[in-house]
Amino acid sequence: MKKKIFFIILLILIVFGVYKGWEYLKVKNIFDEIYYSEYDDLGYVLNPKGFPKMKQIERWDRKTADTNNVVGPVIESYKEEYLENGESLSISFMFSKKEFYIGYTKKIDSNISYDIGYRYDSETKILNEDISIIDDNIEKWDIKKANEIQKYFDKYNISKKEVQIVTDKVLYNKVIKDWINTYPSRFSAKDIGKVIIKKDPFLE
Repeated sequence: MKKKIFFIILLILIVFGVYKGWEYLKVKNIFDEIYYSEYDDLGYVLNPKGFPKMKQIERWDRKTADTNNVVGPVIESYKEEYLENGESLSISFMFSKKEFYIGYTKKIDSNISYDIGYRYDSETKILNEDISIIDDNIEKWDIKKANEIQKYFDKYNISKKEVQIVTDKVLYNKVIKDWINTYPSRFSAKDIGKVIIKKDPFLE
């Protein structure tokens, strides 16, 4: 009987070890870490490690999270107190597509904002940067062409260098830094792991 119990316990430990080993191997970079940890932290979790513990993130009932994304993405939103005036920042998870999206918006006028987005694909390990102008004054409010974006930035005296500084601030000094300061990460701002980052054509 004792041998049987011993082998059952041993089998459980082996299965657990294999699962943890597979989990370790599938995480190639900090964005994988964010993606898989978010999924693990949803529902009935006794010891959450990621966004539920982050002081910068709005509190909400994660037990009701729709991980199948039937009604839309699972969204983690930054509290206003951790952002500057006119800013918004959120991370939206589409587990059904195995990706998530970092969305940052900055108002530059009453009806005009610019948007910086990062879409991460957990299968291809590619992070795509996207810059656009949101103009509520016109019918086609989402402007993505580089030459049209440039016209808006010229009008408001915003240089490409300034935009580049903001993109780095959002990705490295906000999302990645806050994640590392909360989660027991294997990565750092200087070593984010194996990932391809594709810049928006506007900043190339």
